[in-house]
Amino acid sequence: MKSTPFFKHMNYDAEMNENDAPHGVPGEVFNKTVTTRSGELFFFNGIYPRDNNDEIFGVGAVQMQVKQILANMDEVLTRHGITFEHIVKATLYLHKELDVDEGGGVLPQFLKAFKSPPPYTCIYVYGFPDQEALVCIDIIAAR
Repeated sequence: MKSTPFFKHMNYDAEMNENDAPHGVPGEVFNKTVTTRSGELFFFNGIYPRDNNDEIFGVGAVQMQVKQILANMDEVLTRHGITFEHIVKATLYLHKELDVDEGGGVLPQFLKAFKSPPPYTCIYVYGFPDQEALVCIDIIAAR
């Protein structure tokens, strides 16, 4: 396993593990695991609404895309032995073309996945690398 020092200047030992990314999880673009003395932090970036065929699921339907992202998140978290309850921060990126009602409907659907929702940020963006995506989520989890 290839590891590189991370945050050594902050006076605690941590490493970023290059091989921690589970492969074959739809919608997962990039993730890192950071191990600290107090536990592990998991950073999952760019969770898109991709299905098992690596296609955007629910083209034009943001609620369907959020449902697919939640399924992808569950799969990613499970592979790391954690659950939604381990999520300590979430960032939701919404496509600027969503109207207020569509965009506003994403958050309640997302928050229903939690017994106790984590802090979150919602940001409207101009677009995504995959033009059919209407939403993308980044999460940080701790164990």
